[in-house]
Parts: sequence; C-alpha cells; structure tokens
Amino acid sequence: MEYHQPDGTWSVFSINDYKTYLTHFLVKGQFHPCVPKDVSDSFLSAEHIMAHAYYHYPLYDEAASKVLRIIEMAVKMRCNQLNISLVTKYLNKKTGLPYDKALKNLMDDLTAAEPIKALDWQLDHSRKLRNNYMHPDSHKFSGGLSRNFIRRSVTLLNKLFLPETFFTPNSTHLNSVVSQIAAFTKGPTVLLFNSNKYLVYNVALGDCLQVDGAWLYCLYAQPIVLNIVEEINNHSYAPAFLFTVKDLVLEQEKITATDIGSGTTIELHTTNHPHNTLLYDNFINNIQSTAANDLRWYDYNCQEELAKQIGEFQYSWLWKCQ
Repeated sequence: MEYHQPDGTWSVFSINDYKTYLTHFLVKGQFHPCVPKDVSDSFLSAEHIMAHAYYHYPLYDEAASKVLRIIEMAVKMRCNQLNISLVTKYLNKKTGLPYDKALKNLMDDLTAAEPIKALDWQLDHSRKLRNNYMHPDSHKFSGGLSRNFIRRSVTLLNKLFLPETFFTPNSTHLNSVVSQIAAFTKGPTVLLFNSNKYLVYNVALGDCLQVDGAWLYCLYAQPIVLNIVEEINNHSYAPAFLFTVKDLVLEQEKITATDIGSGTTIELHTTNHPHNTLLYDNFINNIQSTAANDLRWYDYNCQEELAKQIGEFQYSWLWKCQ
C-alpha cells in the first residue's frame, strides 16, 4: 500500500524494521497523576503521529509541532491553577475585552511564580521553537533529530504540574551530597564496575529524585584515556560513564552504590597511587596543550554528555514522583 511503505530515511539511524523504530523513536508520554488529563490525552495524539512517521520521515516534525502546542496549553492550565491571569489589563477598544497575554509573558509570570523549578530556559526554548514551526519560510524538517526535544518536553510537562515544594528537598539533598563528594571531582579516581577497573576523573551527581521513599541519583564520571590528544583532535571521544544508582553510601575516600539497570555494585575510590597520579597529570597536561577551539569542543561534549544523562534520568523517573 502506498502509505504503508517504510521510509528509507530511517536507515540512517540504523532503523530497519518497525519494532526497532518504535523502541528508539516513539517517545511515550509518561506522566504523574498531577498532570491534567487534557495534557496526557493530547500527548497520545503525538505518540500516534510519531508511530506513523516510520512511513513518512517528515511526519516526525508534526509530532514535535503537536508537542509544542501541548506545552502552550499546559502553560495556560498551570497559570490558571496558580491564579495567574491569562489576560492583560489593557482593553480592546473595539470589543471592550482585555487582550490575551502573549505566550512569553505567561511563561515569564509562571517562572516568576515558581522560581525553584528553573523552567525559564526550557520554556523560552520551546517558545522560540514554536515560532519557527508556526511561521516557516521554507519546507524543512528535523525528523528524528526532534526525539530528544520531545523527551525533554515530557519532563517539562511533569515538572510544570508538580508543586514547587516538591523540588526544595531535592535541591537541598543534592547540594548536601555534592558537597560530600567534592574530593572525587579533583584528581584521579578508581571506578570498579562489573569486575573491571577504570581510572576516571570529574565524578559528578547530575540530579537526584526520591521515588517510593528511596533516593535515586544520576552519576557521571569521565574516563582518563591515553590517547586523549588524538580524541580531541579528531573530535571523537571515549564515552563517559553514566549510571542511575540507588543505595548511595558516602565515605571519606569511597563511594558505593547500586546500578539500577544491572543491580551491580559500583565503587569509586580516590587514589594517590604514583602510577595513577602520573597518568592523571599527563592526561590533564595533554588536554591543556590542545588548541583552544578543539578544547572547547571537548568541554562542550562533556557538558552535553552530562546534560543528556540528566535528561534521560528525569524522563525515566520524574513521572513516578508526586
């Protein structure tokens, strides 16, 4: 049938069958009970559009467009919940009715009312993206590249409808834990995982959430590699170590936790072994000796890796909080 032939464009992403496509590119609307039914029902339409994009690649953009409209609706619904007026104090001379507030003004009012959520950058990004979609100057599309935006939007919608009081203990707890692991952010650290030993640095906790009474953490560490100059020059980097963990135990020179995915224990030890210290010093010196532009790309990649991990962590777990 003409409209049920797979779009070959997906092969660029190594997608060659429908089941694999759904696994990797259908973003499920995972929402906690505080998210209004109108939002979750509307997102279901976006899911169906994504499902059909397997047969027509540009259709994935229509799913992103639908999600942007859902965000606009959700902003207005949340404003109503917080008694933020949707109209200005100025009256239309012809109708005698107040003007509707611009979406930007509603978003500004919302972030001012709930500053702890720190939603301003994501709401602003969504608004600008919405303007691009609604006022096109040519036929262009992002297709599957919109997947991460859609996943972040699910997280945004979940954050939007959680009470602000939910985020205060999370922030307090995260800051406390981060201060306790400060020693692991400086110098070399030994990572033990799956019976293997790795030398890492820049250990970080990106976020934490309390689910069913237990704290879950987004744990990140960058590998120390011997060929770092080659990696930076070629803009091809060894992947960071990214974990979602529970049962975090902090000691002066040791961190232990359980990896959620495998159930395996993870250990991190600070180290002053001369060989490890030498490898670390050479690694840092090699990084600092690279060209400034290449170094910026390396730093950007490290930041993106952590941001991606935080996004995946929030998408996977925030909807289970309430």
